[in-house]
Amino acid sequence: MVAAGLFPALAAPPNYFTRTWQVEQGLPQNKVTAAVQARDGYLWVGTYNGLARFDGVHFSVFNDHNTPALHSRRITSLFESADGTLWIGTETGDVAQYKDGHFAAVPRRANWSGGKIYAITADDAGEVWLLNEAGELARVRDGKTLSPPAGVVAKVVSLARGPDGTIWVEREGRVSLLTRGQLQPVGFAATNSETYPYIQGIATSRDGGLWVASNGGIRKWKDGGWAADLGNAPWGWNTVANFMETSGGVLVGGTSSDGLWLAFPGQTNTSALHFTSTNGLPSDWVISLWEDREKNLWCGTGAGLVVIRPSNLETISPPDNWKSRSVLSVLPTPDGAL
Repeated sequence: MVAAGLFPALAAPPNYFTRTWQVEQGLPQNKVTAAVQARDGYLWVGTYNGLARFDGVHFSVFNDHNTPALHSRRITSLFESADGTLWIGTETGDVAQYKDGHFAAVPRRANWSGGKIYAITADDAGEVWLLNEAGELARVRDGKTLSPPAGVVAKVVSLARGPDGTIWVEREGRVSLLTRGQLQPVGFAATNSETYPYIQGIATSRDGGLWVASNGGIRKWKDGGWAADLGNAPWGWNTVANFMETSGGVLVGGTSSDGLWLAFPGQTNTSALHFTSTNGLPSDWVISLWEDREKNLWCGTGAGLVVIRPSNLETISPPDNWKSRSVLSVLPTPDGAL
């Protein structure tokens, strides 16, 4: 049974402000493929011209020229495991790790089709897994390779890791669950005339479920059935390969050509926020997403690194848009009007 309205309404969507870093501010390259905040507070950023460590002001750059353990400067994925190791995947399929101030190359063991390392994660047993661009999985320890079933959404693959270490894999529109080193295809229950939903993206929820963007809508799968239906997605039928739920319960969808969407469960689609190259993003191509410990949203785009922060400021926009004139002064009244 699909239930709607299971989430308490959030407060009115807050305003946000953005800040962008590009090559001019020290970023090694403007195409930002991955970002992760390490335990020590540094933000690690992957680009196609090296790995950068960001302290909030300066970028320190590591690449195949100054760091031999990085066999390629084209970084495509980052992940920090429970023991504090930073795992680094590249476009050539090479993997490196950084721990205690030292980089080391990781031997290749997987017998798979290769290609770039699209994502890295760890399961509930602490085993580190790699996902390549073909949608195949490989376990780092012994190279064990798994091939999830594929659907019809060509060249779209993603990983979603739940708070308990549960790993969901989407491969071209089909979803599988990785448990105890084995894959279990997820047979989503059909609704109406569906035989299998057209999957546009997946994201784990804070309560252990799985958000599924499919058929132009958003639903949550939990305990073997649909647990919530939020109706139409603000991004429509766009693929959201970068899809996540923030610690505050906001659903974030990054697209390849339509920018970034923030959806607020419990509210109508009209409350969704849309960031594009016209209002805060340097590019409409969203490549990666990450939320740091301060609840800031980091967005890697095709033209720079962006941080999106909630703001306490509210922009006043009357219906007549001030008649296209500049506002020169304001005065509050005792009854709260302006």
